[in-house]
Amino acid sequence: MSQTQAEIQRPLANFSPSLWGDQFINQDSGANAAENHSNAVEDCKNEVLDMISAAGNNLVEAMNLIDTLERLGISYHFEREIEETLQHFFNLNTDYSDDESYDLYTVALHFRLFRQHGHRLSSRTWVDVNGKFHEGLKNDGKGLLSLYEASYLRTRGETILDDALEFATATLKSIAPHLDSPLTKQVVHALIQPLHYGNPRIEARNFISIYEQYQHKNESLLRFAKLDYNLLQMLHKEELHEVSSYHVEAKWFIQGYLPPFDEYLKNALITCTYCYHTTTALLGDKSATKEDFEWLSEKPKMLVAGLLICRVIDDIATYEVEKERGQSATGIESYMRDNGATIEEAVAKFFEIATDAWKDINEECMRPSPYSRDVLMRILNLERIIDVTYKGNEDGYTQPEKVLKPHIIALFVDPIEL
Repeated sequence: MSQTQAEIQRPLANFSPSLWGDQFINQDSGANAAENHSNAVEDCKNEVLDMISAAGNNLVEAMNLIDTLERLGISYHFEREIEETLQHFFNLNTDYSDDESYDLYTVALHFRLFRQHGHRLSSRTWVDVNGKFHEGLKNDGKGLLSLYEASYLRTRGETILDDALEFATATLKSIAPHLDSPLTKQVVHALIQPLHYGNPRIEARNFISIYEQYQHKNESLLRFAKLDYNLLQMLHKEELHEVSSYHVEAKWFIQGYLPPFDEYLKNALITCTYCYHTTTALLGDKSATKEDFEWLSEKPKMLVAGLLICRVIDDIATYEVEKERGQSATGIESYMRDNGATIEEAVAKFFEIATDAWKDINEECMRPSPYSRDVLMRILNLERIIDVTYKGNEDGYTQPEKVLKPHIIALFVDPIEL
């Protein structure tokens, strides 16, 4: 056989062995337990609706309640009530500098919640007349954490928030060991995984454990969060069992079986995941319109920003492994060649690209927007998955034991003790 006829070997990723075996395939559906949890959740929902109503026009009380609901992962039950409350308070155009009762924690929390829901609140709240951060803030761990979390909602050109992030990060790192638990745990976690960049369900699981340790916790909300988390986990397990249909294709391959087209298509419609994530995430969603799909097909700024984040963060995590597999056409290698840069310089540039792209995403989420909030959230949440999966420059997709294992256990395996 001539050299040109020699078999060409395709470089393959060095995937880790499955961590789960058939755990998610052979399991009891837990239908009775799910029904019991569902009934209990409905009772809890009515109780929370009363809390929201009782908060009324009390800005601080209402915003604290919204924050707790979101952190505990149960706010999705009250989206309409929360949106109406935030819109009402945003329209009041509150001057936070006029009232000493609005401390750093409160102002930063309100800023984050408003921006998180697309309301553009000014960022010039935490500096003194000289444009510097108040020295007294260094002793306010709770306030600094709130400022740190709020700064991740910055957009391009907001140097105040760039400075806020740098200031809060450095200060929190220095004071974290001296804070009271569970605040210490909350700070340490936030420094590793910023709230805005995190997957909401993973963040909820972590916060439930922390919230449980707070002396002034709301027992009703805590119970609601645990019940709801476990109920969703049961539903997710059932879904995982159903999507194991891809094993049918493996059996066809092993047996050399060529199915009729209809049989093939029925199974293929289940297994063809990960194709055009953003678009397929909207299929079957009643809120998605023809205009939304047309907007996505035009590669808008927010979608391009999401693609950038996905690409460069993946390149950073997989560059060395891909190089070992003989894949020379990597983003890192290309940047190094074109710019005469070192690996370290290329990685730093890629992080800069991702950071700027996040700012673009934050900007595009601001109101008013002609685009559906649901569509914007699909893109945002996909980028959160990227941030979580490749945390610490590790390829959690190829080797889940390095990053994703504790999250998968928390989300799909271990319920919370009631």
